Order: sequence, then C-alpha cells, then structure tokens
Amino acid sequence: MINQAIQLAQLFGNLLTMADYSMACALLSPERQRQYPPMEPNDVVWLYVSLEGEDFVEAVSVIIEDREGKLAIRWLEWGRP
Repeated sequence: MINQAIQLAQLFGNLLTMADYSMACALLSPERQRQYPPMEPNDVVWLYVSLEGEDFVEAVSVIIEDREGKLAIRWLEWGRP
C-alpha cells in the first residue's frame, strides 16, 4: 500500500510540473477539490512560493493569469500546509 501511495504522490507532482492541473485535481479527495479554485482559460500556472527570512518561514500559493499579455496574480492563499 505504501508503494501505491508513493506512486500517487509522484504522479501528482509530475502532473503539476506538466501543468496538467485538471488531472492533478482529479487525484485529490472530493473535500480537497472543493477547497481550491479551478483553473480558468487565461491561467498560466499555479505556484507554491516558499518565503524564508532570518526569523520566519512562510509560503504562499498563487494562480497567475494572463490579462491581455500582462501577468497578474488571480488567486492567492497564505500559509504552509
């Protein structure tokens, strides 16, 4: 069972790096799928950004969209998992 879990986690990561967000989302539990916004046609990428300073470690997830040739953050969520 542990090997299947590892394969699932690796597949999820691979799908994210290939920007196949719909397939990656399909691997989430139904409860987790409802927590995250679906990718929209103008979305370019969904990123998790690690922020590290002298006295803090934080992170933010962002969805970047293309707004008529200009990139903008359409969605964000602060926090470490």
